[in-house]
Amino acid sequence: MPDFGDIIFSGIKAYVAVYNPVLKIFDVPALLEYMQDVTVEAIHDTDMIKAQGANREALSVMIGAKITVKEASMRDDAVNVISGETATQSGASGDRTKTRIRSGGGEGTPYFGIIIIFAATNSGRYVYGGAKCMCQNKPKLEVTQNTFRTGEFVMDVLAIDGDIDNIDKSKKYEDSSSVPDFSVQANFQTYFDEILN
Repeated sequence: MPDFGDIIFSGIKAYVAVYNPVLKIFDVPALLEYMQDVTVEAIHDTDMIKAQGANREALSVMIGAKITVKEASMRDDAVNVISGETATQSGASGDRTKTRIRSGGGEGTPYFGIIIIFAATNSGRYVYGGAKCMCQNKPKLEVTQNTFRTGEFVMDVLAIDGDIDNIDKSKKYEDSSSVPDFSVQANFQTYFDEILN
């Protein structure tokens, strides 16, 4: 019989926070709302040695991971973390505007951490986290008649640094009430502490 957290389904929520790779600390987390689909895929370098007409040795080394998140809400604080941009707001309630200016060149998109919480059977939770991520793309805007807009972020998950090869972390919780509140900076940091050092 499967143990707690073994059978997972819908992604419940995700948090992202800017990561400083020199200090190994995270900024204030932002909620990535209305998450739709999530894919986490390990990336490997592979090779084989062939001798006497057959494969004799094989090599498979995990070098990173790729996360794809489909979302339906371009919530500004989360997009700011992922893209390295800043959205500005002006006006009073009822007459507010938000402006985002995207630019090219420069230093590119920043490093950030992501924690994704998934529902599991019997009120369990499965939590996945990548500490050092970088987004491959800024959110796509595609709108179809009578259909909600959804976007997609593709993120590379990298090894921590030259001395630490840790890439990601997952944790299973038997009960949903045991999952820390990852909107709190200290809890977000604590989740990754054991793979950062």
